Amino acid sequence: MPAHCGPNRIKFPGTVSGDGNRAVRTLLISRVLYYDVNVNGSTKGTTMKRPRVRLQVRVAEVIRRYREAGKWTQDAFAAHIEMHRAQYSIMEEGRKDVRLSTLERVANGLQVPMWVILREAEEPNSRNA
Repeated sequence: MPAHCGPNRIKFPGTVSGDGNRAVRTLLISRVLYYDVNVNGSTKGTTMKRPRVRLQVRVAEVIRRYREAGKWTQDAFAAHIEMHRAQYSIMEEGRKDVRLSTLERVANGLQVPMWVILREAEEPNSRNA
């Protein structure tokens, strides 16, 4: 067995060691699990409910709508509210829960009350539900 293929280390072709390799591994595992569930037929003959979108994603979508309505780019808006662009991007993509203090800063930057953002994220008839 080659040295790079030990019991705890798999080197995928065309990847680099470190975070890139971890990302590829995660992607491959998620695809295998998704494929396995469908191949086993666990969803056959049942009506699957559409999974509800997580609150952090719905809040992010509302924030994005207001930012775009104000004609802000992500870079410009992040600078306006004194937040790093990467941190703002992660928040707006819904990849991370938003702290109330951060939501307040974003709402103030958008000139929208914080409760309006939360209400729109919770509305069952919104396009996000």
